[in-house]
Amino acid sequence: MRYKLDITPHEFYIHIKVSDSGTFTNTMDGWKEIIDACHKYNCYNVLGEQHISTILSTLDALTFPEMIKQAGLTSKFRIAWVDTNPRTRETTTFIRNLLTSRSMINGRLFKNVEDAKQWLLLPFSQIKI
Repeated sequence: MRYKLDITPHEFYIHIKVSDSGTFTNTMDGWKEIIDACHKYNCYNVLGEQHISTILSTLDALTFPEMIKQAGLTSKFRIAWVDTNPRTRETTTFIRNLLTSRSMINGRLFKNVEDAKQWLLLPFSQIKI
């Protein structure tokens, strides 16, 4: 499967679909595109769907904090991320934990789009930590 990134703006969020991550460069460029779209539409709620088959090594996963920083992603963005592949979910969870423990992102990981969207659209006052 070749790398593909679809970005669809909605009224209260931007929906991202990524198919296979390919390389570090693809992932970095993808996050830059996502951040540019958020600025363009003045919307910082991101619903991401990850449809990838490539399992990252722990070493690659450890590069995410620097990549996210370089791409310009901050805790200003609210991210509900869905990993559809049970084989990659452990690594995705590791990356999410790594980024949130460093206060680099405001986000949660989900197994389905419905739950992710429901959380993403909750007012901040109703979010349970």
